[in-house]
Amino acid sequence: ATDAALAAAAHVVEVELVNPRVAQVPIEPRVSVASFDNAAGTLFMHADSQGVFNFKMMLSRVFHMQPDAIHVVTTDVGGGFGARNFIYPEHVLIAWGSKRLGRPVKWRAERWECFASDMHGRDFRTTMTLGLDRDGHFTALKVKIISNVGAISMAYVPLSNAGWVSTGCYHFDNAYLNGVGVFSNTVPTGPYRGAGRPEAIFNIERTIDVAAARLCLNRIELRRRNLIGPDVLPFNSAFGVPWDSVDFPGNMDAALLLAGWDGFEARRGESEARGRLRGIGLANYVETPTGMPRERADVT
Repeated sequence: ATDAALAAAAHVVEVELVNPRVAQVPIEPRVSVASFDNAAGTLFMHADSQGVFNFKMMLSRVFHMQPDAIHVVTTDVGGGFGARNFIYPEHVLIAWGSKRLGRPVKWRAERWECFASDMHGRDFRTTMTLGLDRDGHFTALKVKIISNVGAISMAYVPLSNAGWVSTGCYHFDNAYLNGVGVFSNTVPTGPYRGAGRPEAIFNIERTIDVAAARLCLNRIELRRRNLIGPDVLPFNSAFGVPWDSVDFPGNMDAALLLAGWDGFEARRGESEARGRLRGIGLANYVETPTGMPRERADVT
C-alpha cells in the first residue's frame, strides 16, 4: 500500500541521513564492588548502574540465583546516559571472583577502557522516502533504518524505539518501516539519551525541511498542514501509536511565538550587517514511554 501511494504521489522526496556514532562518556569511569556471602548464598554489589533492578535481574540470571538473594546499591555515578543500564563482563567477573575468593572484589576502569568498551550510541543510516500530493499533504512515508549494533549485540532498543515514532507528529495514511541491525567490528551500541527516538524525530523533521526547500514550500506551513490535529483525537499513527489529549499545532504555535519566529529575518539582517551568520530551525518532538518496570511495590 505504501509503494502504491508513493507511486501515485504528485511529489516524492528521498533523503539519505546519518545519525553519527557517539561515545557516551559519563564524568566518572565505571567502578563497582562485589561481595559474595557463600554461607548465606547472597550477593551484594555496589554498582555503577542506572537502575539497581536491571542489575539485580541480570545478575540473577547469570548466577542462577533468586533476585531476593541479590542486593544492589547505586549512589552517584557521574551520569549514565544509557550505557549503564546493563551489566558488563567486569560486573560478572568481580562477583565470580568474590565467590571464589571469599572476600570483596573491586574493579575500576581507566578512562581509555571506558572509551574502548563502554556501549556507544546512535550510529543509524536511514533512507526516508516521503510522498506529497499537489497541496503539500503527506500521502506516504517509507523508512529504512540500518542500525550498527557493533561487534556483539547488547541492545536493539534504539532501533525498536525509532520505529514507533518514525512518523513524528504527522498524519500518514500509509507508512512502511524496515529496521535492520547489522554487526561490525566496532564497540556495541545501545540506548543513549532517548534511545532511538531523537534519531527518528531528526529523520522526519529533516526530511520535511528538505521537502519544503525542494518544492519551494514554507517549512512551517508544510508542517501545519500535516500535523495531527486535536479534532481527530484519539488517533492511531500509521505504526499503531495511540495519541490522545495533545495539541500538536498549538504546541508548535507556542514555540514559534516564544522563539520570535516572525521577527527572525530582521535579526538575521542585523547579524549580516555585522558580518555574522544567524540561522533558525524548528522540530516537532514527541516522546514515548520506554516500557514497564520489572518490579513494583503497592502501598496502602
